[in-house]
Amino acid sequence: MEAFLVNCLPFFNRNKFEKLAMKHQAERYSKGLGRWDQFVAMLFCQLAQAKSLREISGGLACCLGKLKHLGMDKAPGKSTLSYANKNRPWQMYRNLFYETYAWCRATTPAKHKFRFKNKLLSLSDASTISEIYKDRWQIELFFKAIKQNLKAQLQQPKGEKFSPIPQKGH
Repeated sequence: MEAFLVNCLPFFNRNKFEKLAMKHQAERYSKGLGRWDQFVAMLFCQLAQAKSLREISGGLACCLGKLKHLGMDKAPGKSTLSYANKNRPWQMYRNLFYETYAWCRATTPAKHKFRFKNKLLSLSDASTISEIYKDRWQIELFFKAIKQNLKAQLQQPKGEKFSPIPQKGH
């Protein structure tokens, strides 16, 4: 995994990254975790399909000797990574994405069209992606309401046994 990560990092211009960090004051809430370290950790999260901060921290800790190749001194702790994700400006990473995307499109040969394998990322209009996430959130709320309602209906008075088959007289 770390070899793949090392090969992905050159796509992100470090000078542009630093300029964006200054523009968005990204080092304001550092608490011991540098902005580049946070970026590498989040990139690792996406590439390794990590589902938790523990997986990110543990996965990077396994690469301990090779973190220097990624520009990191040490693997971030779970709480440090959580704090940075909560307090650092997400707009910096959005701008980095669009600048990198523009660079990839500009450097792709004319006979080929640059696009992501994931069709959602290939959408050029950010409002479309925003609408998809809003719809997804509404669906999540819908299922949450159903689950809560179902739980309330399935609760039985104390002492009665639950039976999925309705009993006569009930």
